[in-house]
Amino acid sequence: MNTFIRKCIYFFIFCSSIIFLLNYLLLRNSHQNDFGRLQYREALKKEINADNIIIGMSHATHGIQPKIINTKGNTFFNFALDGANPKYYYTWYNKILKPNYKKPKYVILTLDWFFLDDKWLWRRFEQDSEYFT
Repeated sequence: MNTFIRKCIYFFIFCSSIIFLLNYLLLRNSHQNDFGRLQYREALKKEINADNIIIGMSHATHGIQPKIINTKGNTFFNFALDGANPKYYYTWYNKILKPNYKKPKYVILTLDWFFLDDKWLWRRFEQDSEYFT
């Protein structure tokens, strides 16, 4: 009985270490949390200074790559954020993008059936306060 308990403890420690190691590696290599930081940095510091913007929900964040649709004379930047709804973008545009970034020629707006559902799209402008100047 004593060896069984010891083996169970060793097995638990082994499994836990693998889980913690994988979790660490996934979080370290994940860019999930960097999207907001990158987008606010672009809006405030104009590193790319794109002519056109992309906004929308998480589908646009993860599904549209600006470098693919960039053409000569037309550069795009993906400002889409996870969970962003129309109210968020209205506030974000008026307080962040409009005063700090040039007026875009074109805006690509991604729409889904739940775009106007505030219960589904939860992001609020105040949640991004860590990125404000």
